[in-house]
Amino acid sequence: SFGTSLNAACNYGHSGCIQNSLQKWRAYAQNTSAEVPVNLRRHVYCVGLREGNGTDYQLLFNRYNASQNTADMVVMLRALACTKDQASLQHYLQQSMFNDRIRIHDRTNAFSFALQGNPENVRIVLNFLSTNRATITSTYGGVDRLNLCINAFAAHLTDFQDLQSFQIWLYGAQSQLASSSFNAGVAVIQSAMNNFNWGNEAAVEIFNFAVTRGASSAILASSVLLIAAMLIQLFR
Repeated sequence: SFGTSLNAACNYGHSGCIQNSLQKWRAYAQNTSAEVPVNLRRHVYCVGLREGNGTDYQLLFNRYNASQNTADMVVMLRALACTKDQASLQHYLQQSMFNDRIRIHDRTNAFSFALQGNPENVRIVLNFLSTNRATITSTYGGVDRLNLCINAFAAHLTDFQDLQSFQIWLYGAQSQLASSSFNAGVAVIQSAMNNFNWGNEAAVEIFNFAVTRGASSAILASSVLLIAAMLIQLFR
């Protein structure tokens, strides 16, 4: 859809998309009666919070709490996780446990949204999991819901230090985890390692192909750029 395409453009850092979204967000922040079009809200809200501060987060959080529109609430819940303000993100994660406006099946969604919001969120979310595991289990709806949270890390452990931190937490908490939760964590580690290995092997294969074909310097340079682009996409 048009809205999805714009969201992707903003996430990839398209300057025009970001500036346009930021303009719309600031207009809304100054006058909340100047509603953002429904099909643009997801990326406008996200960019507004990502480029903003705790005040922007609080504005959207207040709107979330006051909303009676379920579909709009899901859009806002996703966008709130785009904040780069650490205190706001920590508040968001705490709210995912205790805010009764967040429906039980949206609590795990909020956890996943926090991981998706920004690459640097991973460490904050992992710390939240490690310090609140028991409370997450009880407030999110049980062990199966905790397992969903653990599984959500699979696509986001693209930094080796984050992977190590996850592994240290998992094995340190093994005696306190249900076997299904521990096994889910082991699968996450294996998946992340496979992604690292695939990226390394694919980069070598592309480079070797270019060299063995006696590629010109221009083609070789293009191959290097292709490898870089591929790895950025894999580990973004």
